[in-house]
Amino acid sequence: MMSVLIIASLGLLALLFIAGFAALQGRGERVAPLRKAERAELAEARATLAALKELAYEHQQLDSNLSFLIIDQIKSHERKHLR
Repeated sequence: MMSVLIIASLGLLALLFIAGFAALQGRGERVAPLRKAERAELAEARATLAALKELAYEHQQLDSNLSFLIIDQIKSHERKHLR
């Protein structure tokens, strides 16, 4: 009787371990693909960011400090998020 209880307990623990492992494997690994509208919005945001960066480069003579800050922020964002 005691051996049946031990075997059942070990089996239950094994099932819980396998279920937990399977749940952890799937966490954060799957990212839902972007919908068409989301891809278009992301492309538009990237184009706007590139245009803003180009504008800051072109108008450095007006306010070099402001241009430097804008360009630096954009480059930091690109390094952090667009790899």
